[in-house]
Amino acid sequence: RTAFSASGAREGFGGSFIRGYSEIASSEQTVLRPHDEVGSVAADTLAIDILAKLVHLPLSAFKAHALGALAEVAGPGLNFHLGTVLPALLSAMGGEEKDVQNLAKEAAETVVFVIDEEGVESLISELLKGVGDSRASIRRSSSYLIGYFFKNSKLYLVDEAPNIISTLIILLSDSDSSTVVVAWEALSRVVSSFPKEVLPSYVKLVRDAVSTSRDRERRKKKGGPILIPGFCLPKALQPLLPIFLQVFLLFFFGISA
Repeated sequence: RTAFSASGAREGFGGSFIRGYSEIASSEQTVLRPHDEVGSVAADTLAIDILAKLVHLPLSAFKAHALGALAEVAGPGLNFHLGTVLPALLSAMGGEEKDVQNLAKEAAETVVFVIDEEGVESLISELLKGVGDSRASIRRSSSYLIGYFFKNSKLYLVDEAPNIISTLIILLSDSDSSTVVVAWEALSRVVSSFPKEVLPSYVKLVRDAVSTSRDRERRKKKGGPILIPGFCLPKALQPLLPIFLQVFLLFFFGISA
């Protein structure tokens, strides 16, 4: 990844975005070239204009790289632009060109990593919107980013746990087998990111989500056994074991006491 000066993140979204952009724009002729000196209001307007051009689909390798590099500079300034940036990156992550896929994935990882507390709600909203998309590639990309975000973020995310855990469990009955695997991996990362002492409180939501997932499978079949694809994978229960282990320990030591 391309790293820019951390001081740029303190200049405001527009100023820092354009400063970073000016360092990489020379390699692409089709993207707007900003002036070096602009006021803060003009910088914000120009930065949004640049963003609109960078996220225009289909994403090229250059644009995917530029979005990742600029995310490092803009930092939390991206909070209010997630609805513009993430959908384009999610789409490119599922594209046919391998280099674009990889660069879009790196850019998306950077975007979710630099978000601060104020951007969590918007980020989660966009990712949940993605896992509900009609396109399997978007569901996979969104599931991956959920797992990456919860595993690597230093933010307090316990309040987001119920909705995310339930969503990923329900996604274990997805019609696309690759999405099922990615959701299963994401679920493992999400659960393992939380303190052990809060895990027992998730038992009911896990039970309810499994029931919902089972009902989805029942509606697909006209007879025969009802199997949730995600729970048919090797070591299928591994993502949820930490929750039930903590319940067992709580019960065991409670009885002992």
